[in-house]
Amino acid sequence: MSREADRRENLIQQAREVVTSVREAGCDLLGAGIVSSFAAGDFTPASDVDLLMVAADKKGKPGIFRRLVGDRVFEWVVRPDDSLKDVDAILADAALCHDVLTMIILLDADESLGRIQQEVAVHYQKPEWTWKRTTGQLERAARAIEQMQKHAAGGSILPAQRAHVSALKALLAVPRAILNKRLTMARALSFCRESLNALGWPDYMPAILAVLGVTGLSREMVTRLEELAVHILAATEFDQSEKDVRRRHLQGARWLMENVQPADAVWPLCFWSSAIVEESGGDRNRGVWEHWKEFAAVIGVAEKQQLLEKQRQAQQLHNMATSLVETYGRRARIRSV
Repeated sequence: MSREADRRENLIQQAREVVTSVREAGCDLLGAGIVSSFAAGDFTPASDVDLLMVAADKKGKPGIFRRLVGDRVFEWVVRPDDSLKDVDAILADAALCHDVLTMIILLDADESLGRIQQEVAVHYQKPEWTWKRTTGQLERAARAIEQMQKHAAGGSILPAQRAHVSALKALLAVPRAILNKRLTMARALSFCRESLNALGWPDYMPAILAVLGVTGLSREMVTRLEELAVHILAATEFDQSEKDVRRRHLQGARWLMENVQPADAVWPLCFWSSAIVEESGGDRNRGVWEHWKEFAAVIGVAEKQQLLEKQRQAQQLHNMATSLVETYGRRARIRSV
């Protein structure tokens, strides 16, 4: 067995141990599996190991759970048992659809995960589901852009900044959805770029970079953003284990700087840092907020007028995405005749 295969098997075994620990902590699980980049085969040294678990009840456990095992973050959600029984609902959800499709099943007490995975594999490429997932991303983006405008106009800076992140998240996923590929958040820019090349949408990426605020950003400024993200985390009152997990997330940006493009690192830094700011009290935590204000100023989302301008750019990008999707759909229907 190769070193890479050994490493893979070791991570799968660690994932099994995480599942066992969740069960031993009193969570009755019907199923569990590895999803996202590890399962899909585009795992990197900086990637998390993502798990989807199914609780044997109608509640599951709200939230996202994380644990650092060695130098790797294991992250999981615990869904209620009925959340993976509606195949149509799964097929309409881009992220969940591809998680189920590529899942490495670790536990399947009632064999339902295997059955659902087979059904999704049969239907997920049908045009009606591709368009439903793609238009779903456009709808999510539209709602976030609307919230961004509302919060910015009212002077609610952090909610507007978080809506800015949500709008970008949805718009980055549109090209992947139309090609039936999953978007991994940490590498969203590089994944989007790859899909845009396949689709022949040359104007989309410059617009994404403008909305994110990284057009023309130097490597030195990206390094400064990385430093600010570390300072933001250090200023929180998170316990040490939580800080260790988040620090590992931020280190993934360093991998992108060194192996992809410096600008690609800005997205996960912004994505994680804005979440940390929100979870640590926003402007009520002065140390966190001062570092975040400097971060936000670099990408142009620190003030009301800047946010309104980003909202305008995001709306233009949404219009472009809608037009591109409609054009692609017409061509696809013509080809199928």
